[in-house]
Amino acid sequence: GPSCSWTGAPLDSWLASTTSLPQLSPEVIWPRSRDKQWYQRRVRGRKQRDVPDYLCGKISFEIMKEPVITPSGVTYERSDLEEHLQRVGHFDPITRVALKREKLIPNLAMKEVIEDFLEKNPWAEYY
Repeated sequence: GPSCSWTGAPLDSWLASTTSLPQLSPEVIWPRSRDKQWYQRRVRGRKQRDVPDYLCGKISFEIMKEPVITPSGVTYERSDLEEHLQRVGHFDPITRVALKREKLIPNLAMKEVIEDFLEKNPWAEYY
């Protein structure tokens, strides 16, 4: 059958016998300045589309919809924390302090901050 090995002179001899290889122009190696500017705008746009960590739940890492604060002072998404309390145990996932559902307090200030962020950044609802 067909062979994948070189026949004839070894590769080094072949390379030595060839004329110089075509040089790549700087345009091929480096993007044109307008392409580079386009790329930089895209990168900046992505950076601007980051959701601040403090708006995200500490369990799901998604933007909180109904933030609650524990007696320890940690804010969580209500549904995630209630699921944790039901499935894992009655303690704060970060501080490990005993915690009951009745002790959760709506974090109205955080809810306002999140709503303001979403109003200014509608793309974040689908993040």
